[in-house]
Amino acid sequence: PGSEISLLDIIEAVEGPIAPVPVEGSQGPLQCRLNDAMCGINEVVSRELAAIKISDLLDPIPSGDPQVVMNN
Repeated sequence: PGSEISLLDIIEAVEGPIAPVPVEGSQGPLQCRLNDAMCGINEVVSRELAAIKISDLLDPIPSGDPQVVMNN
C-alpha cells in the first residue's frame, strides 16, 4: 500500500542507496569537516524522504486549501 512506500524507497529502488559523495584529496581537517557535513546532510535528506509516503502525495487536497503550483 502507498502508506508503506516512501519517496526514499522509490529513489533507492531506481538509483541505489543515497550516499554522500566523499571529498577527494588528502584528509586534512577541512576535508574531514566537509565529509562530516555531507554525511549530516545525507541523513537529513534520507529521513525527510522516508517520511513522505506515496499515500501522502495522492490524498486529495481539501477544498479551501491553497494549492502549490510549480513551474518547471
